[in-house]
Amino acid sequence: MKRMLLIMLLSLFSFAAFAQQAEEKAEAPKFTVNQSEAVKKAFDRYVSAAVREAKYVFRIRVYFSSDQDARATSEAIARSIRTAYPDTPVYRVYDSPNFSVKVGDFYNRDDANKLCKKLKVKYPVAYIIKEEKKIVE
Repeated sequence: MKRMLLIMLLSLFSFAAFAQQAEEKAEAPKFTVNQSEAVKKAFDRYVSAAVREAKYVFRIRVYFSSDQDARATSEAIARSIRTAYPDTPVYRVYDSPNFSVKVGDFYNRDDANKLCKKLKVKYPVAYIIKEEKKIVE
């Protein structure tokens, strides 16, 4: 009886190991989508309308402080980011008594996360926040 149980357990584990090896070798399927130009234009119009009507955006806060030198530090950080990423909006906000620097107007978290990873190299305290869409500065 013990032998039979041992044989069953060994065969079960060997099947599990084989299944894991088979999964590692599988490749993602490749496909091509062919669509008319009219469908592409309609989709682009839909996306641009959704962006205009979005209530919230994701921004990356790279600085937040109320220290005595917070004003000068926030100006320097904002200038540095504007130089490094000229196409990305940078907002320097004073909300008494705090200065903060926020970067970007992203409509999905994935896009914000891509830039946040880059900014964390220089600004390790950077994190993503969700705000109402409005001009901050």
